[in-house]
Amino acid sequence: METNRLPEGRRRGWVLAVLAFVGVAGLTVLLLAFLTNIFERKQEARQPFVRVVEVTEDTLDPKIWGQNWPYEYDSYLKTAQPTTTKYGGRGTGGQRRGSGRAEARSRALAQAHFLGLRVLSRLS
Repeated sequence: METNRLPEGRRRGWVLAVLAFVGVAGLTVLLLAFLTNIFERKQEARQPFVRVVEVTEDTLDPKIWGQNWPYEYDSYLKTAQPTTTKYGGRGTGGQRRGSGRAEARSRALAQAHFLGLRVLSRLS
């Protein structure tokens, strides 16, 4: 009985060739996906956020800035909340001993500075 089968060595060669072709095709697809991802990230980096409101360097109102950058605006609002630290933070309303004197001293210095400026302005 004669069959038209390929010898074992030739069959193994074809299987290796097909596997190599499938492997190269798979690597090509992975490389293209990787390069597409890089390209998309670069495009996103060119415009990192959606502008809700046009903000210029002359815009001073934090609420307007907050529309474009809500997380940063929220952090800015948190700076006004009273906090305490072991290094003498702003405090939660309880005053430390001597802080009343320091406040009175700073008010007195501010008044003296203002009066000094008024005297100097009258002299000139």
